[in-house]
Amino acid sequence: MIKNLTARLLITITGLLLLVVILVCASPAKAITWGEPDLDNTYSNVGSIVVDLTDREPLQFCSGTLIAPTVFLTAGHCTDYLINVLIANGRLTLETTMVSFDPEDVTQADTWIAVAQIVTHPDYGIIYDANDDHDVGLLVLAEPVDLPLVNLPPEGFLEQFTLNNAAYNGRVRAMFTVVGYGDAIAFPPPEIVDDGNGRWYGESEYRALFDGWLLMSQNHTRDYITGTCYGDSGGPAFYEDADGKLWLVGITSWGDANCIATGFDYRVDIATTLDFIAPYMP
Repeated sequence: MIKNLTARLLITITGLLLLVVILVCASPAKAITWGEPDLDNTYSNVGSIVVDLTDREPLQFCSGTLIAPTVFLTAGHCTDYLINVLIANGRLTLETTMVSFDPEDVTQADTWIAVAQIVTHPDYGIIYDANDDHDVGLLVLAEPVDLPLVNLPPEGFLEQFTLNNAAYNGRVRAMFTVVGYGDAIAFPPPEIVDDGNGRWYGESEYRALFDGWLLMSQNHTRDYITGTCYGDSGGPAFYEDADGKLWLVGITSWGDANCIATGFDYRVDIATTLDFIAPYMP
């Protein structure tokens, strides 16, 4: 447990340090690796948080998903950073925090939607568990958005994949679509292939399931699997069932520092997430 906790903390610290660099300097964040731009606007309900800071131009910050006309689901470490760092330090206000669903350039002011409230799970950063750190937050939008809404899974939805672990016995190969904003990169060698303001998507493969986490492989050597990276935090992992129904099952949270091996998504199908969301739903 101590070893796993130490590794988790190192990766979290690495991500936070990179986030600080992004917000202080002009260096871009990485996002979907080996993915594709969403040119057809297929995932129109996936958007980006945009921060209009006092000391620089508007910046793409974190990704997220519209789950109700005024409810934007994202990661707790995104909302926590907005409230306790950027707003607390006077670099941002609620009025200069926006959401955009533009597929190509979220920094254009005419695409912005005002935010009325920023909420982080009350146990995020307080109750720490290596298997569940309550990494979920949401933004309440100032006005309803007329876009297709996602399907939220029933509690325990992902447990079906523990019966046939695709990564270890090869009987079933479960794939998830991951979507996010930020600079898209390709390896090798590292190459930025998008300027970071548009929406990208790709596919990651099921590896394992934990109390609070969905672990996925983003090893590109296996049949062009794609993955998430820092700029994708808060974005969704979708699962399409046999009937073609798309379920929002994960929230991009953390992974290996180089974004080339594994990614951890915070589970949507657990009571921690569903109970947190419920009071804000219509």
